[in-house]
Amino acid sequence: MVCITMRLKIYIYIDGEDVKRIFIGTGLIVCDNAFADFDSLKSVIISYPRPGLHLSLRKKGCSQILSHLIESYLSERKIGDSAFSFHENLTNVTILKYVTEIGAWAFSGCTALTKIIIPNSVTEIGNYAFKCCKNLKKIIIPNSVTEMGDGVFLDCTALKEVQLSKLLHMIRENTFSGCTALETITIPNGVTEIGPHAFFSCESLKNVQLPASLLTIGEYALYYCDSLGTVYVPKGTELAQCAFPETTKVIRY
Repeated sequence: MVCITMRLKIYIYIDGEDVKRIFIGTGLIVCDNAFADFDSLKSVIISYPRPGLHLSLRKKGCSQILSHLIESYLSERKIGDSAFSFHENLTNVTILKYVTEIGAWAFSGCTALTKIIIPNSVTEIGNYAFKCCKNLKKIIIPNSVTEMGDGVFLDCTALKEVQLSKLLHMIRENTFSGCTALETITIPNGVTEIGPHAFFSCESLKNVQLPASLLTIGEYALYYCDSLGTVYVPKGTELAQCAFPETTKVIRY
């Protein structure tokens, strides 16, 4: 284990061939690709980093990463954009309290990821944050989350269980597009819009519960959801072009 607790900049000069665990302490500036050649790295703990901390463990190296425990007490309280993207061996992520934002593409392309725990301190999840996490089977979006970007779970083909935050007002474009294992979804009351292609090609989707608050369903929002036999839509909800498959029976209530 390497324990780094003093204020310094970390570059790639450390020989990380046999390092399996790193603890990053207070006040560090971690430069891009700082741990790029740490091929045996399995665990990263980030404790009380400063604003402006940049941790890049992407594509190059770190081929054996199995899990990350992210303990953030950031003033900006954000997991940065693309922070852990394309870690193909990352299987388990626990984000501890005080993180308020998950950045765009933060875990996209983590194809081995099976479990992510999001705390109820998170209020925002950025665009494509979990895109192509093809082994993620279940996700709980805590009720603290008020904003989810485009394509957050795009092409998460194993995703079967989803629990959405009750404080969401919009399901944005491509949020669950290509989630071919998803069978049922309940849209919380308070959501006023389902964006274009939001559930496009969710071919196993059989049950969709739509709230009375819903005003708009965008074009192709649930198109190619060919298992969807009947859907109940509020009378005042505007349906865009090809919102549902031609074979789906739409009943107004």
